[in-house]
Amino acid sequence: MSRATSIHTDDLESPTKSGERQSSSNTHSRAGYPEAWKEKVERLRRIWLGLEQYCSGKPREQARCFYFDEMFDEVVRLASERSFRERPRPEVYLLISLLGYSPETTLLTFELLKPSRLLVITPRDAEEELECLNERLIRSGKLKFSCYERQDCEGSEHTNIFRIIERRLRQGDVRQEIEKARHELSEQRHRIPVTVDITGGKKVMGAVAALAAWEFNVVPCYLDGDEYDQEMRRPVPGTERLLILDQAMSEFGGQELRAALRLFEAGAFDAAYQHFQRLAEHLTHPQRARMFRDISELYSAWCNLDMEKLQRCTDRLKQAVEAARLPLRHADSRVLRKQLEFLKSLTSQDRDSLVLNHYLLGLHYQEIGRYDFSALLFYRTIEGCFTRRLELRNLEFNPRRPDYTMLGNPDELLKSYRAWAEKVDPTFQVEALPHRISLMDAAVLLCALGDELMAQAGLDKAESLGNLRQLTEIRNRSVLAHGYQSVSKDDSEKLGKRAHHILKSYWQLAKPKEDLDERIQELRFIQRLEDQAGLL
Repeated sequence: MSRATSIHTDDLESPTKSGERQSSSNTHSRAGYPEAWKEKVERLRRIWLGLEQYCSGKPREQARCFYFDEMFDEVVRLASERSFRERPRPEVYLLISLLGYSPETTLLTFELLKPSRLLVITPRDAEEELECLNERLIRSGKLKFSCYERQDCEGSEHTNIFRIIERRLRQGDVRQEIEKARHELSEQRHRIPVTVDITGGKKVMGAVAALAAWEFNVVPCYLDGDEYDQEMRRPVPGTERLLILDQAMSEFGGQELRAALRLFEAGAFDAAYQHFQRLAEHLTHPQRARMFRDISELYSAWCNLDMEKLQRCTDRLKQAVEAARLPLRHADSRVLRKQLEFLKSLTSQDRDSLVLNHYLLGLHYQEIGRYDFSALLFYRTIEGCFTRRLELRNLEFNPRRPDYTMLGNPDELLKSYRAWAEKVDPTFQVEALPHRISLMDAAVLLCALGDELMAQAGLDKAESLGNLRQLTEIRNRSVLAHGYQSVSKDDSEKLGKRAHHILKSYWQLAKPKEDLDERIQELRFIQRLEDQAGLL
């Protein structure tokens, strides 16, 4: 072990913003903990930030070594006291644990539950984390190698988690343990054949794992913390508690609430709605559950573009907003009010709101890894900007049934349209103006008309139009359009970047006094409700 040394903050490669650093700097003055423990927590934080050196390696690697060398045993003891103070430690046969890029949660849950067998579901490139598990479980003798299982699953393949859990639960040893538990006496009901730890990995992975657990009637668990360090992005060591998310609603409503919140954060709004609805029916104080239920239903209808349901949800939530104080942070309460105003215009068929909405939903689907949906929506954003410019040239012009006399002399327009089309693709033979206007049709028409948007967006050159045409092939090749390929994250981001640029150019012409990026930010889905779970 090397001696701790200070490092100048200018030399740091800080993983967080400076504004976040200050917000969490006071989280370490906790009553009830020995001073020596507080000092260890603070030292861990300093090592993680690169302010002290503990051993060789990057700051996070050093912090991990310090955590396991100097703190882990005490973290296990404290978490065990907090987790099983009011109920006995369950006897677990199989622990299925999601492992992301932090092995600490899997190792801590293993130590708390002491399962007979462990199945780890992990990304394929988490070799360093898996090596940590091997060293601290198998080589240390805490788990036999024959009792350790591993299944690879990328975050973008989250539906495979459901199948992995299903296949494992159908195997003979697990079925035997489940059957045995069914026939045990009531005083032995603290025995759990299988529990699914949904703490690690991406949020969408945890959401799917929780759904699989409840679908197959096994018990999910979640490692929570009473205090959270924003800079290390983890619960403060010593404040952890393992939540066993039993089916017993009346007894464990709080734990069920947290599981529902994870579903919400992963974008599984229909599933979150169902959980919040059950909570609202069983909890003594259901205000939070009702509000989160209604927001989940609103977001579900929003994602589905179910305008009738969206209008009903908007009206109901607006009444709640006007009638009482919301169980939301002030910033999120403001966002919700802005969203309700926007959705009112959207359900009233405001065309600009619809174009912006395509982009907002594209961002949402991109965040939860649904790249085919995001690409389709980004494509519709670009197409919407172009068709809106055509409509604004003559309010009676309908791109679905175009009457080109409304845009000027059709013969002159055809001549100019043909010239632009041949610049983009010399092999393309134009006989007539398009009967139905697609994205590229609209782009070429706007160039032929000399529309200001094309210059504003840098699309008034044949080369730039050709690049746009190539980019739109991302959507055309998708299984949701005309092809058989899945859209990658990189391709979704490329199309999203172009959609943002064209939308911003359109917005500067249509609404010059409105900052588009600020508008987008205030309309993004509320992503994290967990911090608000204790407001009422």
